[in-house]
Parts: sequence; C-alpha cells; structure tokens
Amino acid sequence: MKDNLKLAVIGLNGIGSYFVRALAETIKKDVAGFGKINPLAIDLYDDDIIEERNLSYTIYDVEHLDRTKAEVLAELTGYRAKVKKIESAEQLNDYDFIVLCVDNNKVRNLVYESDKPFLDLRANGKAVMVYLTKRELDTDKDYLNLTEDDDIKGGCQREEDLEDRSIEFGNRISAEIGLQFLASYLRGEIKNKKYIFMV
Repeated sequence: MKDNLKLAVIGLNGIGSYFVRALAETIKKDVAGFGKINPLAIDLYDDDIIEERNLSYTIYDVEHLDRTKAEVLAELTGYRAKVKKIESAEQLNDYDFIVLCVDNNKVRNLVYESDKPFLDLRANGKAVMVYLTKRELDTDKDYLNLTEDDDIKGGCQREEDLEDRSIEFGNRISAEIGLQFLASYLRGEIKNKKYIFMV
C-alpha cells in the first residue's frame, strides 16, 4: 500500500459518523500505523441533512440540525466534505481505498464495480457485519449479498427500536471493528482479500 492513501468514506450516519470520528482521533494521535493516510486526502460523501431522529445514534448534536452530515463532519475533522451522492463507479477512480457505511445496494454495487479495495461496514440493531474485499469474480456479488441494484435505504437501527427509543449499539461496534480492519490492512496483516466478521 502506498503512502498518503487517498480515502473515500461514503455514508455518514450511524456507522459513518462514528467511524470518521474514531479515524480522526487515531490519525491525530499518530498511532496504530495510520501514517499512510494523509488527513488532507480523506473525502466524506453524504448529501443527507441531519434530522432530529439521527441524534440518538450518531455523533451529531442539536446544533448540527438541518446541516449536511458531510459539512459537519468536515468541520469537526478537517477532512473534505463532498455533499453529493455516488452516481457512478467513475467518481471513485482517484481513490486508493473506500469505506462504505451505507445500507443501500445501489451504492454498494457502484463501489464494487469501482474495482477498488473497500470496507463494507454494516449493522442492524445488535447485528454487525464487516467485509474487507475487492472485486475479483462475479460470484463475489453473492458473497456480499449484492443481488439487487435498488435504491432502497435501510439503516443501522431497526424502526421499532427507534420508535421505542431503544437504541442498539451495533453501529458503533461496526465502526470500531472497521477501524481495526483498516489498521490491519495498512500494516499488511490481512493477506486474504476476502475477510468477513459477523456478530
């Protein structure tokens, strides 16, 4: 892996906001072998606005309401805000590595088609899945459950838990495991291109 890795983080809600904050803290402290990531080469993709319902399971606070997630996180970390959706694999051509924090198969498919190595961080309530991979064979889509190219959005919290204000912490766990996977990948400790962790 080359020095000054150019990184895209896509999706900045329940998983992505915690991942970006933890990444920023780790880089700032210059620990865990993250010296290969240039803080000036981290782009944060999300065009969503922070809503009140997001506050219970993200790092955002009341003063961030009605602002874009990308702009708030960029302000907090010094990274670059990209207030836009990923509409094509070509948008990712300049990146060396992608961290995917969305529950949206349309975007997942585009990241997969980009042919870049990526982390796919997933959570639903207490359930956690983390994939570290790169496109190799057509069958990899089955491995990643990328069978549909739809734009249906899910979330890291179950709707019934949100209604009951019974928040689960799978999103935070997924973000921290993702950070560990990225560190291990940068150190060359993960040799297998397909790596999965499920809880």
